[in-house]
Amino acid sequence: MSRMFSTAAACLWLLWLLVSTSGAGAEEGEPAEALAGVVRRLDDDAFPVRQAAQEELGRLVDEHEQALKPALLEKLVATGSPEVRFRLYGALLKLAKGATEKRKQGFIGIQMTDAEFAAPDGKALQSILVRMVVPGSAAAEARLRIGTNIVGIDGKRFDPPEGEDTVSARFASYVRKKAAGEPVKLEVFSPGQQKPEVLLLKLGERPAEYAAMDLQDDSFLTDTVETWIAEAKAKAKASASKAADGNGVERPKP
Repeated sequence: MSRMFSTAAACLWLLWLLVSTSGAGAEEGEPAEALAGVVRRLDDDAFPVRQAAQEELGRLVDEHEQALKPALLEKLVATGSPEVRFRLYGALLKLAKGATEKRKQGFIGIQMTDAEFAAPDGKALQSILVRMVVPGSAAAEARLRIGTNIVGIDGKRFDPPEGEDTVSARFASYVRKKAAGEPVKLEVFSPGQQKPEVLLLKLGERPAEYAAMDLQDDSFLTDTVETWIAEAKAKAKASASKAADGNGVERPKP
C-alpha cells in the first residue's frame, strides 16, 4: 500500500513538473500567440466574433503595452485585410499615445518659419529661419542666433514642403520623437556666414503644456506610427533579402 502511494505521489510530482515547465515556455510567447489568434478572428465573417476580437486586442494592448509592439507591427505589415490593418493601426496609435505620455520629449526652443535660403554656391536650400530663441533652452545654450537658417538635421537636408507638410512641421515632429537629453546635429548658416557649420545640441525637455497638446494632435501620433511601420517594413525587407542570399536565390539588380 505504501509503495502504491509512493508511486502515485511520484507520478503527480512528475506531472506537476511537466505542466509548470511547459507553462513557463508558453508564457514567454503568450502575447504574440494570443495576438495571432486575435488577428485571425478580426477578419472573421461574423460581426460578434470580430467585436469580441477587438475587445481582446484592447486588453492585450493594455496588459503588454510596448512589449506587444513588434508583434503588432509584424502582423500589420503582413496582412492583406483592410479590416485587420485598421484595427491593428488603432492599437498602435494607442501605444504611441501611451509612449508619448511617459516619455520626456525633446525640445530645442526656437520660434521658426519656413524659408528658402540662397547658399553661397548658388543653390536654393529648403531651410528653417530662426525667429526667436527661448532663454535657457538648448538653442540658447548652443548660441543659436536669430536670423540663422537651419538647412539640415542629423546629416539630412530638408525636402521641399508639400501643402500642410511644411519643413517646420517635419522638423518639429522629428525633434519631438526624440527624448530629452538626446543629442542632435544642426547644419546652419548664421547671419552673414558664407559656409555652413554644424552645431551639436543636447535636447531639453518639452514644456508640459506643449506635451499635453501633442496628445491631442492626431497628426503627431500618426507620424509616430508611420515611422514605426516604415522601420518594420525595412526590417522585414532586410530579413527577406538575407534569407534569399542564404538560400542562394539570385535577386534582381536594382
